[in-house]
Amino acid sequence: MLEDADPAIRHIIERKIRTSREAMARLDKMDLELLDVMMASGDDLTGIKLNEARKKYGKAIEERYGYTFPQTQRAAKLW
Repeated sequence: MLEDADPAIRHIIERKIRTSREAMARLDKMDLELLDVMMASGDDLTGIKLNEARKKYGKAIEERYGYTFPQTQRAAKLW
């Protein structure tokens, strides 16, 4: 894909891919921390969905990283 790209826009594509990779890595770290917080809470987690868990338990994680989960998800997308 990149080999066939116009040299004028290749750097833009490369930057978008790099940004997406960084965001995916950040999202993975945030989700791992979220799992730790959820397990430490002692709440019944049966049937909880990831997006619900992010809303309920993720505020401190978002503050620490300076990004919300939805912002990080959008940054990870390659459009």
